[in-house]
Amino acid sequence: MTIKRNEQTKKWEVSVSMRIPGKGPRTKRRKGIESKSKAVRVERELMLELAMQKKSVTSPPWAIVIQEYLERMKKRKLQKRTIDNARYGLNAHTLPIWGTRLVCDISSEEVEDLIQDELDYLSVSQRKNILKYIRGAMRVAHSKRYIQYLPTFDIAFEENDKIKEVLKESEVRIFLNEARKQEHEWYPIWFFACVTGMRNGELLALKWDTVNLDNRQIKVNKTYDKKVGLKNHTKARYDRFVYISDPLLAVLKDLKFKYPNEDFVLPRISTWLQGSQAKVLREFLESLNLTSVRFHDLRATWATLLLVKGTPPVKVMTMGGWIDFKTFQIYVRQAGVDIQGITDCLNNIVPDYKSHSISFSEELESL
Repeated sequence: MTIKRNEQTKKWEVSVSMRIPGKGPRTKRRKGIESKSKAVRVERELMLELAMQKKSVTSPPWAIVIQEYLERMKKRKLQKRTIDNARYGLNAHTLPIWGTRLVCDISSEEVEDLIQDELDYLSVSQRKNILKYIRGAMRVAHSKRYIQYLPTFDIAFEENDKIKEVLKESEVRIFLNEARKQEHEWYPIWFFACVTGMRNGELLALKWDTVNLDNRQIKVNKTYDKKVGLKNHTKARYDRFVYISDPLLAVLKDLKFKYPNEDFVLPRISTWLQGSQAKVLREFLESLNLTSVRFHDLRATWATLLLVKGTPPVKVMTMGGWIDFKTFQIYVRQAGVDIQGITDCLNNIVPDYKSHSISFSEELESL
């Protein structure tokens, strides 16, 4: 690396060299620089350019690492099913976002965000498997010296098969009626969440060009992330339609009347854009002495209420955008529809069971 002044032209010249593996030494030069301070900046720029060239040679794209990982699995003579599962998991869930990225540029934080946030619609077991495949590919990259250090991941999986907290039907009625009565700025957002089951990011991304009032349908094809902004896909990465009921139609028309020139359907509240939706909801529910739930639990509330009302699970899954029935079973158990009437067939083993209830009532009265 040299910086020198050409005494004839009175200009500065910079020369930077670096050895690129497999290609030998490479040199970059720049002439005609006005001052030494500018020459120093140019030197740093040229060094960065050569460093990027070296990195692209020593650290291939993620797509190449996936192929080498799968080849390694074949050499280890693992079962075809195991290899196919790894291929599908990595290609479907990592290739679209990391395919052209150099493996050395993929951080542990990005992996954690993918597993915990982007793929949270999958079951815990599915996400654990995808993380296992990513770790395997990273080990291959480390063994071939594509990356200097083997990344570690601090991921704690919540057992999402636990029954979630939801609002009862009577609580939903009080909650929405009071929010409307107070003309709360969050009312249309809470209303949408309770009657459509849409995710928070999907509500934030909802635009009028996806709303068809004549056909009574909303096309859900986008989501919003506060880190990257608007995404042209949902979390499940496929489009779906939401039915517009009569109450929802009335709210939509009211919003259109109030905000005729807005592209987005729902008001852009600052606390919502900042990600404070759970805090605002909890504070309002607690002020009404109702069950304190997260914003995402309004989606669970919507699902369980429909199931209790007798809506077929497959229809709830379709409108809500669930693709994994194992995950959806949480809401089936919450609603109790999977056990409703299951023991009625045993009623005949208890003789005169009605008289038992009469005797029990008489006993209570005597206490």
